Amino acid sequence: MSFDALQERLNTLQETTSQVKDLIDRLAQLNFQPGSVPLPQGGDAEDDENVATELSAEINQTLREEEEELELLEEEATDLRGGKEGSEPARRKERLLEGVKRLDGELKRCRIAFHKAQLSARDSLAAARRLERQLLLQSYTRAASTPNRSGANSPAPSLGPRRRHTTRGRNNNNNNGNDDPVVTASSDLTQSLHRAAQLVQEELARSMTLHETLEEGTANLKTLDSTYARVGGMLSNSGQLLGVLMKSTKSDTWYLETTFWMLVAVLGWLVFRRFLYGPLWWIVWLPLRIVFRTGSGAVGMVGGKGGARMEVVDGSGKRVEVDMGSQGAVPTAKVGVEERVAEGDPESLVEKVGQIVEMDDEEGSGEGEVLVPAEGGEEVAQDDARVRDEL
Repeated sequence: MSFDALQERLNTLQETTSQVKDLIDRLAQLNFQPGSVPLPQGGDAEDDENVATELSAEINQTLREEEEELELLEEEATDLRGGKEGSEPARRKERLLEGVKRLDGELKRCRIAFHKAQLSARDSLAAARRLERQLLLQSYTRAASTPNRSGANSPAPSLGPRRRHTTRGRNNNNNNGNDDPVVTASSDLTQSLHRAAQLVQEELARSMTLHETLEEGTANLKTLDSTYARVGGMLSNSGQLLGVLMKSTKSDTWYLETTFWMLVAVLGWLVFRRFLYGPLWWIVWLPLRIVFRTGSGAVGMVGGKGGARMEVVDGSGKRVEVDMGSQGAVPTAKVGVEERVAEGDPESLVEKVGQIVEMDDEEGSGEGEVLVPAEGGEEVAQDDARVRDEL
């Protein structure tokens, strides 16, 4: 159901409540006069019908219907979808629920005022009937004390056409000589009954007040229960949120620690590069480097004296031993086949000769014997032979 329909129903209930308030005020202001309401037959004051009972029944029925309608309206308003918090439908739903709660409070106050008006109407009705009985007793007493001049033919005092059927038997008893004690006893009994009725009404009013207080306490307990339920839900949600915050705190702590140590490493590197790298290079690294190179050069010079030697045959057929590491030790001559050999083999002739000498040293072959590597082929062997012949 839409908000407009529910709001219209709420307005209708508010108008009905205003009418009920008027009826309650009318019931509370009822003022009965002696003789306006007939005395009950058989002494039962609840069986007769009058304006107060009819008005009370109408008010009670209206209040009951309003309470049922308000309960249904509250359920429908609660089930409505209000949308997101802060939106216009949500605000309209809140206003509707507030109106329902206010109307519920007004109905409770109307119920209390209705009970008070009932008690006031009953008191007014009881006072009117009490005054009417007193007037009747006074008329009986006055009739009994008046001297009977005409004997049995003298008419009894007229009490009006409305009470003739109730006083007809009593007029017959007035002729007896025991009228005064009966009237006195009936008056005492009537007063006792009035006092008992007043006590019963007071107890009834007290019980109604206690019942209303109990209903209010029950409603307050229900409200408190719902409040505690909401508080329990808030506590559970707070616990879950606290767990999430703890996990987030642990991860954030790890990130912060990692970032801190990375920052420390960067700062350390900057300090080392800015303040320590230059002095350490000049004071530590450069002296060590100079010492290492000097030592390496000295070791090379000492170890270079025992290098490889080669025995060659010159043009006169004389054998000469030369050092492989010395420049110009072996005489060379340019021949026409040098360029061709260079084009066919990327390795120089000196390197090949060095390889041949090393192979001779390893195999321990005879003097003047030359080994040609397999990669050179016949052409390389012929060139080597020509070189030796020229030498």
